[in-house]
Amino acid sequence: MIHIKRRKDLSEFFSPYTILIDGQEVGKIYRGEAKEVNINNEISYIQFKFQFFKTDKILVTKDLDLTIEVGSFFTKYFALATLPFIVIGIILNSYNANQDLNILIQLFKYIGIFFISILVYFTTFGHKKYLTARIL
Repeated sequence: MIHIKRRKDLSEFFSPYTILIDGQEVGKIYRGEAKEVNINNEISYIQFKFQFFKTDKILVTKDLDLTIEVGSFFTKYFALATLPFIVIGIILNSYNANQDLNILIQLFKYIGIFFISILVYFTTFGHKKYLTARIL
């Protein structure tokens, strides 16, 4: 029996991840949900899919009892790690700003550039790193 837990990440609130066993879809798992999956073959591999992003294959056996945690890269720790860069950008820009509105415009510009660069990275070079699955 394989126990699967999906983390409560900051992205894909309402989108399910597809559970694949030997390439066949066996179910979907939503944010914060936990499921149990039975393996029919002696040796199989399990994989998770979201849109065109996939995790690495995990080799499992029928009599193995393990827990797998799956989620995306965008956790609360990732969001906290990006916060200092946004704050530094605002502080450096505030010395040149004459109005408070200009500071807000610069803030939205930094956040927009940051998220567009993440989007470009994960849809090109990093598409295999978007989803993570680890054995607990």
